[in-house]
Amino acid sequence: MSLRGHGPAQLGVTRPRAVQLGIVAVLVVQCVRGVRLGASDFERSYWLVTYAHGFVRRGLGGELLRLLPGPLTEGTLLVAVQLTSLVPAALLAVLVWRLAAAPGVPARLLALLLAASPASLLSVLDKHRPDQVGLAVLVLLALAPERRYVRWPIAVLLGIAVLVHEGSLLMFGSFALPLLVRANTRRAWLRATAFYVPAALAAAAVLLGGRASEQQWRALAADPAAEALLSDPYDKDLSVLPYLGDSLTDAFASVSALSAERLWQMGVFGLILVAVHGAWLAASGVRAQGPLTAWIPPLAALILVYATGVDWQRWAASAILATLVVLAGQLLAAQLLDADSPRRVAAPRWPVWWLAALYLASRPPAPSVAWRTGWEGLLGFWTWPF
Repeated sequence: MSLRGHGPAQLGVTRPRAVQLGIVAVLVVQCVRGVRLGASDFERSYWLVTYAHGFVRRGLGGELLRLLPGPLTEGTLLVAVQLTSLVPAALLAVLVWRLAAAPGVPARLLALLLAASPASLLSVLDKHRPDQVGLAVLVLLALAPERRYVRWPIAVLLGIAVLVHEGSLLMFGSFALPLLVRANTRRAWLRATAFYVPAALAAAAVLLGGRASEQQWRALAADPAAEALLSDPYDKDLSVLPYLGDSLTDAFASVSALSAERLWQMGVFGLILVAVHGAWLAASGVRAQGPLTAWIPPLAALILVYATGVDWQRWAASAILATLVVLAGQLLAAQLLDADSPRRVAAPRWPVWWLAALYLASRPPAPSVAWRTGWEGLLGFWTWPF
């Protein structure tokens, strides 16, 4: 059946229960496919960073484990690793269910997109990384769009997430701004600025005092728990511990040392991602949800993280997922504020646009990075369905 000529009100009453059950079925399949019970040495190493030898970045998670009674065991470490995937995945499932139960086609199409895209649940469940604590915070904010009394606890949680992994702010927390600023007024921007105070303080502490000296990270690597639970705590490919001494200057230097071909790959990948985001926001009616300027800081944060590393595919999947979560939060907020105006929600002009969006977001979130797989990997990331 052609979608042309059918508005959201007409399509919204077409067997909604069957549509909801279909979305839930997709959600279950993706969860079953995505669950990975094991953990790599690199993922384990995040939880071996503590404040035992001084304040270092990414140390809060390991410090909390260190406060537990008794020595750190393999089982405790595995539970901590799994929670970085299971908690945000569970919250995403709740968000999908909320969208599937909401009235109107835009909500159900967005629920399908969040449920079906490998950039969503498949990616989150496969990556046992503590920066996904930031994703959990972002989804919490999307689930409570107009409940301002819960924003302060969520703001504090974002500050805590930064101490667990600074990527929580750049990769996910920065995308909360379009959810916070719904009108281009001074009051809205002041409230949004206040929301970021705990995260800003945590980020300042990490930038100013979180870089570990060589003695500090070697002391962490020489800890009996690290030596017992990792095959080689000193190997950068197997452990995050040596990276604790890296500064922003070191990160930029590593990128500048890449070959011209690698830098071209980075530029092409970045342009494609910017084009996808631009098309996404233009077609989703985001201007009706708030000022377009609220998207500048999160995209600037994405550019910054792009310029300081090489995990471009992972960051692309994370940014697309964060955008989907924001659009979901805007849609729920618009329906809550004005249930009689479904056309105000973030929805494309034609439902067929969502088929293109589903394709673009359905590339496999390969853990390999573009510079390791060359142009073939870069091309395969976007043309996988063919």
